[in-house]
Amino acid sequence: MSQARRYHDELKIQGSCAYSIGWYQKFQRRNGIKTVKICGDRGSADREAAKEFVEEFSRIIAYEKLSPEQVYNADETSLFWRYCPRRTVTTSDEIAPTGVNNVYVMSEEQRLCHVLSPERDFLNPAM
Repeated sequence: MSQARRYHDELKIQGSCAYSIGWYQKFQRRNGIKTVKICGDRGSADREAAKEFVEEFSRIIAYEKLSPEQVYNADETSLFWRYCPRRTVTTSDEIAPTGVNNVYVMSEEQRLCHVLSPERDFLNPAM
């Protein structure tokens, strides 16, 4: 809406105008268009493999007789510069866009690995 106001001022259009995004929302609903995230864990997650992993991991913990203090969770995260947009437009029947695997430009990246246990936390920079 701010862009529309700016164009209205720059083009010196006479008269008042009511700015809203209602027309766009109606257009999306009428044509089955929605916006979805094109990156992140949800778009690339293999839900079936995750379900199988939970069952297998539970069996390993029971077999090895591991205590909660012996189980760690590690997750890495990255800080990116120069990346593509995080959202895109798709049809209502699509869960995630196809063919989009790596939308980041891999230059200028910092990685962190955070390791958790019930006893303590560890932070390993620049993994």
